[in-house]
Amino acid sequence: MTISVRITFFQTTSSFQAVLRALLAIWCFLSLGFVLGCESLKESSLAPGATAPALELKDLDGKPASLNDFKGRVVLLNFLASWCAPCAQEMPELERLYQSLKEKGFTVVAIGVDDDVEALQTFFREHKVTFPFLVDRNGQSRKKYRISGFPETFLLDSEQHLTLFFENGEPQLKIIGPRDWTTPEYRSQIERLLRNP
Repeated sequence: MTISVRITFFQTTSSFQAVLRALLAIWCFLSLGFVLGCESLKESSLAPGATAPALELKDLDGKPASLNDFKGRVVLLNFLASWCAPCAQEMPELERLYQSLKEKGFTVVAIGVDDDVEALQTFFREHKVTFPFLVDRNGQSRKKYRISGFPETFLLDSEQHLTLFFENGEPQLKIIGPRDWTTPEYRSQIERLLRNP
C-alpha cells in the first residue's frame, strides 16, 4: 500500500506542476498582451498628451508626405473639404497666423479629406495658401482623428503630442468649426507651446 500511495503522490505532484506551468505561461502571455495593448491604445488614442495618430498622405502635387515630416514644429492640424464654406472662411486667418509664426517653429498643416484633388488645388490657389496642404483621398484621417465635420482643428506640440486648446476657459481637444486664429485667445496658446517645447 505504501508503494501505491507514493506513486499516486508523485503522479499528482507532476500533474499539479504541469497545471501550474500552464497557468504561469498563460499569465505571462496575457500580461505581455495587456502591456503591448496599452501601448498601442496610447499611440492611437485621441487624448491630451497622446501621440497624434500617424498619417501617410500626399501633397497637392502627388508627392508622399507624412505628418511626421513636421516633427520639431508646433502644428495646427486643420481638416477641411474644398466644398466647405466655413473652411474657406477661416483660410485668411490661418494664413496670417502661419506667416506671423512660421519663423518661430510653427506651421499650419491643412488636410483635405475625401475630396477631389483638382478641387483642392483650386481651393489652395483661390485662398492663396502657402502652408503645407495634404490630401487624404481614402479617408484614413477621418477614422484616426474621428472627424465628424469640417473644419476640425487639432494642436500638436513639437513632439507631435495632442494638446488641449482652451476656448472661453474650457479645455477642448479639437476645435470644430471656423475660428479667427489670429485672436489673442488662440495665438497666445500657440506662442506658449513655442516657448516651452
